[in-house]
Amino acid sequence: MESRQVKKIMHSTAIRDVYYQGRSVWIEGMYGSLAEVRFKDNGDRLQLPVSFLTNEIE
Repeated sequence: MESRQVKKIMHSTAIRDVYYQGRSVWIEGMYGSLAEVRFKDNGDRLQLPVSFLTNEIE
């Protein structure tokens, strides 16, 4: 996923599915090319490059 897509999702009122390694995540914040995400299944948080995010289950 590109940074502009992540920003668009973060500022949207619509709920969009975002995934990291097949797991559903919420985007909590974006810092340059890094995104802070929270896993929906257990609440764990992780910072990772936005390019690692996808809107399709892998």
